[in-house]
Amino acid sequence: VWASIARLYLIMNRYGDAQKAFQKIKELERNDPAADFNIGLICLEQKLPEDAIRLLRPLLSLPRYQERARYFIAMALEGKGDLKAAALEYQLVGRESEHFIQARLRMAYLYFQMGDKERARQILNELLTQAPKQEEIYLTNSYFYEEDNQWDLAIQALTGGLYKVERPQEIYFRLAVLYEKQNNRTESIQQIKKVLELDPNNADAQNFLGYS
Repeated sequence: VWASIARLYLIMNRYGDAQKAFQKIKELERNDPAADFNIGLICLEQKLPEDAIRLLRPLLSLPRYQERARYFIAMALEGKGDLKAAALEYQLVGRESEHFIQARLRMAYLYFQMGDKERARQILNELLTQAPKQEEIYLTNSYFYEEDNQWDLAIQALTGGLYKVERPQEIYFRLAVLYEKQNNRTESIQQIKKVLELDPNNADAQNFLGYS
């Protein structure tokens, strides 16, 4: 019953009440890893990284929770500003994990933030061979070039995914933004129209086109 109550509170985004409900579960059933995991995620949501890490660390010894716990521990380390430790933790997330791609993307981003741009791009290049259909990889790669004001390379990084990603809606949108920054409004409008071909009700694309 308390587990059902906790899940309902989570659906309602009432994280404080959900945490109290999971705490009831811990009182009724000691050493319940599911309760520790869920309370850890709530602590992460409430920006309490130390508490999240404390609850999630013991779960690394349990195969059922290991990969998920590691990913969220890395998020908590990132949240508390320990970027190097977070990157090392993301690196340990296994390829079989549902969080593998996102962990690698976060790791690349952190290395970029720490100034190791070569390492960041190396991680992305590896990801492109492992998951060539993942749109976010192309977006992140382009972002790195954009941050360095290398507009042509940023566009090139995006166009590489146009024929690999099934519905490259976000890629078209970012291309429109980049062409706009280059004052190439004709090409920018063509790209944003492709977004609307895929998603006619996309409010951001409609706004962009109307403004253009």
